[in-house]
Amino acid sequence: MQDNSLKFLRRIFLIVGISLFSFYANSSNYFWVGGTGDWSDYANHWSTTSGGLVFHVQEPSPFDNVFFDANSFPSANDSVYISATIFTCRDMNWTGASNNPTFYGSSSTGAFNIYGSFILNSSMNWRFFGSIHFLSTSIGNQVKTGWNNMGYLYFAGSGDWILQDSLLCTSLQISGGNFYSGSWNTSSHDITVLASADFGTSQIELSSGGTWDASTATFLDADSTTIIFDGSGGLNGGSFVYRDVICNGPATIVGGSFYRDITGTNSLSISTISSIIHNISSTGSLGIGGANIINKAVTTSDLTLTGNNSIDTLYATTPGITIVLGSNYTQTIGSDVLFGGTCSLPVNLRSSTAGIQGTL
Repeated sequence: MQDNSLKFLRRIFLIVGISLFSFYANSSNYFWVGGTGDWSDYANHWSTTSGGLVFHVQEPSPFDNVFFDANSFPSANDSVYISATIFTCRDMNWTGASNNPTFYGSSSTGAFNIYGSFILNSSMNWRFFGSIHFLSTSIGNQVKTGWNNMGYLYFAGSGDWILQDSLLCTSLQISGGNFYSGSWNTSSHDITVLASADFGTSQIELSSGGTWDASTATFLDADSTTIIFDGSGGLNGGSFVYRDVICNGPATIVGGSFYRDITGTNSLSISTISSIIHNISSTGSLGIGGANIINKAVTTSDLTLTGNNSIDTLYATTPGITIVLGSNYTQTIGSDVLFGGTCSLPVNLRSSTAGIQGTL
């Protein structure tokens, strides 16, 4: 009985191995030729060789690599159009493509599923307004956008990807595999990390109204990363370590186990829980909640302290501001406190609920 079971398992492994080999054996290289045309017009544009006249008999599949090179676009400003709702390939490579071509898809509901590397160049224009789904299950995938403005990016496979240049997109979601920024800068409206991401020494810039959410990430390396909100925004840091967060508009920061510097130029609300924060500074109103250990907090506007925080140095230097202490909470000052009131503009110090004290 045991011998028969082993024989059966060997047959299964052999069948699976042959199937996988067949998939890769049937993969092909597709070369775009003939200038302007539609992705789906394989009989006139998808050649089996660079500049060749023998064409494929179907569109690229998830196992096929597509190339746009020096023989793809004979005229200036040629375009590749996407009319299909969903299209796919394994690797996409625009290395060597010339004459300022454009990849164009007008539908915001269109989806590009890519199962390998994605290489653009700076002499082409990416004008696809749908979503791009990175679905590779293998390691070593490269992403190079050629400084193009991308749309909605979803890294959802179980493989890994590493950036080869700076990334500009509308939305970035990492829900599978491993994402490596290669320490290249990234600009987006929102970034959501659900899986594993390493941002190295990247500068992350989020447009006004943008968000950063790593609350359910499985792994995040951002301890050498600078995150900048261009305007209003929100950050949910999960349980991870951060370097610098710069807020150039009203912002809310939730979670995160450690921050080096948090800087705000408008109203700034920090609702972390048991975080260690080296420095906080705000030129707008500042609210700190939770049970944090803070080296130094400085504000030039109104200040609200809730939760039981431990602050070594606290400066609220503008005359006439209001300082609110959370009722039933204690703020422990380690070494230095400075409130900048004057006789004509005293600092208004009160608890958050009348008749219930807050302790400083």
